[in-house]
Amino acid sequence: MAFDGIVTRAVSHELNQELSSGRITKIYQPTDTELILTIRQNGQNKQLLISIHPNYARVHLTDEKFNNPKEPPMYCMVLRKHLGAGFIESIEQVELERIIHITVRSKDEIGDEKKKKLIIEIMGKHSNVILIDPERNMILDSFKHISSLQNRHRSILPGQTYVAPPEQGKLNPLDLDSNAFVRKLDFNQGRMDRQILNLLMGLSPAVSKALEEKTYLGRNEQYEQIFNDFKTNLEDHEYQPFILNGPKDDFHVLDLIGSSKFKTYFERTSDMLNEFYKGKAERDRVKGMTHDLMRFIKNERDKNERKIKKHEKTLKKAEKADDYQKKGELLTAHMHMVKPGDESVTVVDYYDPEQNEMTIELNPNKTPSQNAQHYFKNYQKLKKIKRNCIS
Repeated sequence: MAFDGIVTRAVSHELNQELSSGRITKIYQPTDTELILTIRQNGQNKQLLISIHPNYARVHLTDEKFNNPKEPPMYCMVLRKHLGAGFIESIEQVELERIIHITVRSKDEIGDEKKKKLIIEIMGKHSNVILIDPERNMILDSFKHISSLQNRHRSILPGQTYVAPPEQGKLNPLDLDSNAFVRKLDFNQGRMDRQILNLLMGLSPAVSKALEEKTYLGRNEQYEQIFNDFKTNLEDHEYQPFILNGPKDDFHVLDLIGSSKFKTYFERTSDMLNEFYKGKAERDRVKGMTHDLMRFIKNERDKNERKIKKHEKTLKKAEKADDYQKKGELLTAHMHMVKPGDESVTVVDYYDPEQNEMTIELNPNKTPSQNAQHYFKNYQKLKKIKRNCIS
């Protein structure tokens, strides 16, 4: 899936056109990875979806219906406090990175107008939505809190100074001319798609591969022409959002990859993204819940099987409870036969109709009375265990 810097540019441009000067009327957090902002603009309500799902992180307009929790999460309440009833001034992308800044003008508790900035970082499992005070560049809150122990480059915590993600050392193609682009390439090294990917900001592997294939081992002039066409599309916002249907569905806004007969085109980038991701995050969530439930059931089953084995072993041992009682009583009746230091004593078993003898083991460090009490205590203990196991 190619939610790269180019798709981010397309969707941020579209959102800026459709939502600028709009008023934020509602803010919801239906799941632990999604935010929904309802924005009133030109007499229409529009829903902005912001997701930090590890596999489906994205931002776009949507018409999907969401079930919201009865009690809003803390982050949702913070956003309502700072952004509720605010007006969107601008929606801008940071260069060609997958980072979008939404600047909102709202009023604080005493009625003074203040600007807040909602920073959306679309970076796979590291995606985040961070609310900052732009005047102080201070983080007010974020979807995910990241301490310095988790990230040495920056911490994302309320009260901390906002630090942008580290740069990757790539060049913004919008600031590069075709001649400089070609000079950066090493034709002797080969792997041109990999070179283009490592050189230019905002490209996915599929796009860099498509640019290389369009040149088809051409000369410098062909690379310059392909780059100029690519740059013009970005500068003029000439997009053709499409979904490529196949063994592995994909999407993009530049018509560079795949055959047109396998593509479905859309007028807006949001429509394309909404169609592509529809149900995917929900199915993934249900799949994850199913996996968690199966793991829970397996753990409970294994735990109960261990308990059953332990109980069976305990019950087997508890069957000897009557033996301990009998030995205690016989030892009490024949206590006069036990001498200090004896390790055992042989007595007549008067419980046996044939009056056979029984040898009772003793602890030589204990008195005869203590040895008898030891047997009685074991009897009571096993009797209690047996009763608990059966109940």
